[in-house]
Amino acid sequence: MDKNKMDKNGVTPFLSAEDKLDNKNETFMERLANQSATSHDITSFKTYRKSNSLINAKGRGTLMAQKLFAIGMQRVTVDKTNNVVATILTSDLKKIFNTNSGSLYTSIEAACDHSKSDGTLFDWTIMQKDDEKQEITARAVITDAIFKNGKLTIRFNNSLTNDIVNIKNNYTILSLKETMDMKSVYSLRLLEILKSAYSLSCYHNPGPGERVFDYHIVELKFDLGIITPEGDSKIKNELNNDNPDYDKIQKWITKNKIDKYCLVGDFQKRVIKPSVAEINKKTDIHLEYETIRSGRKVTGIRFFVSKPDVITQNNELAANNNISISEDDMLDELVDLMHNDFKTSEIRIFLQLAGNMDKVKNAYEYFKTYPKDIENTVGFMREAILKGYSETKPRRKKAAVNEQANFFDFEQRDYSDEEYRQIEEHMRNRNS
Repeated sequence: MDKNKMDKNGVTPFLSAEDKLDNKNETFMERLANQSATSHDITSFKTYRKSNSLINAKGRGTLMAQKLFAIGMQRVTVDKTNNVVATILTSDLKKIFNTNSGSLYTSIEAACDHSKSDGTLFDWTIMQKDDEKQEITARAVITDAIFKNGKLTIRFNNSLTNDIVNIKNNYTILSLKETMDMKSVYSLRLLEILKSAYSLSCYHNPGPGERVFDYHIVELKFDLGIITPEGDSKIKNELNNDNPDYDKIQKWITKNKIDKYCLVGDFQKRVIKPSVAEINKKTDIHLEYETIRSGRKVTGIRFFVSKPDVITQNNELAANNNISISEDDMLDELVDLMHNDFKTSEIRIFLQLAGNMDKVKNAYEYFKTYPKDIENTVGFMREAILKGYSETKPRRKKAAVNEQANFFDFEQRDYSDEEYRQIEEHMRNRNS
């Protein structure tokens, strides 16, 4: 739909770019965005930070724009005008998207074309509250994109610079591989939103167990980019309140046919159910959900979020499971140090087991200099952490990463802590 065209009520019914796609006519670039990345050697151990204000901003954007943002965060600079600039080599895009097709060049050029009405990188817009003006402001996330000399250069809105680089707090660490594996922009947005909520909950209330998050149906549709307040003053004015009346907004968008998924059943079937299934299959979090009712009417969705790989049975370890900002920084540093030998999920458990980065580094130093071949590298690291090994010995040949035994296959020896043995038994049962 032409974004400059209004209906008879003067309302601009913006739908997400994904809603507009006709699968029969999807472009090469859209096909790339909707397929999982198969070249995981580039993405497997990479993470990136995304500010929670950017994650939770209401808006819309294509799946390709979201993925290129994640890729671009691996190589960014800030120019003289305070714009964040991401540079992505075409050779890297070919590897990540697993294609050698010449259509890639044409499609990238099209995605950078300002003159196109939709389907470009410039479609990504968000709505943020301007505290000074006390109003909702629309911002384009990407202001310029140039494809030239074998590289794609993306320039981001300078009003968002502090939300993109040098983020010191209030952010979420996301996996590049998980982002690239998502086939739906709704799956990716839901993953980001719930990971952000989960991390924040763990920070303020550390401890084991699943976390529960409630969303009004309309609030969730805004967050996923299915509908946006852009171009509609009544919606913007209501969202400008500290506690928006989402029931009131629901009536307005239903009356003016702004909401494509006005039927709750359609919304669950086409958005929530497939998104939850994809997230459960491809990421390190597990989701379940149920509807929230007011009388007979469904008004919201309740999500139950857990991390199956996190140790949750030991109180001492649970206390260490407060993934604070500083601990996220430690995880980043350890991943950079250890990613050639261990998966990110394994390194995270090492950090939780040790309680601090130095113990993990000492154990890794011992691992790297151990004089004999190690068959079970993950189990070896765990034992080194628990027993505090740190001395170095002559260098030995290390086992290949793909030959590592499963984390939970390592047989514990000579431990007297009954509680820890119970944790080991619980973890083995979950993997049987």
